[in-house]
Amino acid sequence: MEKIAFYMDESNNFHGTKIFIDEESIEQFIGSPIFSSKKIYPVRQPPGVVTGLAYNAYGGSILYIEAT
Repeated sequence: MEKIAFYMDESNNFHGTKIFIDEESIEQFIGSPIFSSKKIYPVRQPPGVVTGLAYNAYGGSILYIEAT
């Protein structure tokens, strides 16, 4: 709500304004996603790469560990 109020203040449009939040503008108001589901390797991992997992009390992440 704070970012919407700030947006309205910047545009000097206080009364009768409707703000529509859709897929294109949602990142402007809530920020970029914390986690993404993008894969580093599109098909499969190359030889010498192992998948690992790191975790703590706040979440986790998948790690790609390379060895030669």
